[in-house]
Amino acid sequence: MVRLKLWQLVILAIPLVSVVAFLMISAGMQINQWGINWIWGVFILLFVGWRWLLVKWTRPAVEQMKEVIAEVNKQIELTDDTTTLPTKSDTTLQIETALQEILKSSRND
Repeated sequence: MVRLKLWQLVILAIPLVSVVAFLMISAGMQINQWGINWIWGVFILLFVGWRWLLVKWTRPAVEQMKEVIAEVNKQIELTDDTTTLPTKSDTTLQIETALQEILKSSRND
């Protein structure tokens, strides 16, 4: 890793610092022109920063969820969809008729 000298770091930081200073001064002038208190500007900056961090920190979780969903969809496509209904035996017929009678009697209540 290359170690930079202090004057090199200062020269590299000047463009970034100047852009940030310009934005802060412009935002301050605009807030003043709108007649809003400066605390609202700080509040908005904090809110925007919080939102940016929230998106940045939750993005890996969203991508991981998408990968899991894609994997599950692949597994679902690979499984055989043929489900066979059980054949009607005497016990199932008796259960069906008992349920039908219960439903009919509950409708009459």
